[in-house]
Amino acid sequence: MTTTVATSPSLHATRPTPAHLLLATMIAFIWGTNFVAIRWGLDYLPPFLFVALRFSVAALACLVLPRPNVSWRLMIAAGVVMLGGQFGFMFLAIHHGMPPGLASVLIQAQVPITILLAALLQRELPTSAQFGAMLLAVVGLVLIALDLNADVSLLAFFLMMGAAICWASGNQMVRAMGQVNAVALISWMSLFAVPPTLLLSLLFEDLPVIPETHGLAVAGFAIFYNAVISTWGGYGAWAWLLARYKAATVAPFALLVPVIGASTSALLLGETFDTARLAGMALLVLGVAGSVFGARRR
Repeated sequence: MTTTVATSPSLHATRPTPAHLLLATMIAFIWGTNFVAIRWGLDYLPPFLFVALRFSVAALACLVLPRPNVSWRLMIAAGVVMLGGQFGFMFLAIHHGMPPGLASVLIQAQVPITILLAALLQRELPTSAQFGAMLLAVVGLVLIALDLNADVSLLAFFLMMGAAICWASGNQMVRAMGQVNAVALISWMSLFAVPPTLLLSLLFEDLPVIPETHGLAVAGFAIFYNAVISTWGGYGAWAWLLARYKAATVAPFALLVPVIGASTSALLLGETFDTARLAGMALLVLGVAGSVFGARRR
């Protein structure tokens, strides 16, 4: 998620301290391992209900955090699309067999899609470096799509692309809000992600059978990790760093997320990657990196 915080440019430090570098790495670790937590939770919870429970817990912060000074319409739309849409599609994709490691890479397609939407909607043309990086990312996506086999369906792939499009669309909405407190914003947006996902759960999902003690503990941990550790802790710490350093200093740490996501999924879930899929994933991540760093020069 693109986060903005109200701060003065003069307050931005140039070199992160070792402790702050460790904090940025820990945030990437939390967001990367969250994909494994999602997979564990989906063993006991249907996807839309899982999303609704995640954001119900995250929205509890609204009780103590003031509503950001943005229009209700824009905040509701961002909550529904960026949170409900993104994670609804993502959880559904993983439910339908998308491996968590591959999901952590495919969701990064939101970066070139965000740049494309900015060009179409705000006339912010990409730099030549960004354009080349976007092509590299597309080649990576095509390689991954062509390599899909029995373990990953084309449906799961397109659901992940739907998640990336929702994230990229939400980025445009958040940008339109201007400088706001990121932690308060994500909490209030969470509030509006609950009704549509809960309604979809009631319409299309059977009520889950209450699992045994172990399953209940796993489901509870997955909800806690997603709502408290990843949403409150991750975005809160990310906003704290953005208030102290330039975005160009902090943002590259997000590139560690797909690397950590794929690595932890391979380690904890036994996910494997053949040569073609690994090459596609590498090209996509390189394309995302080029899109981030390519913005610095025309």
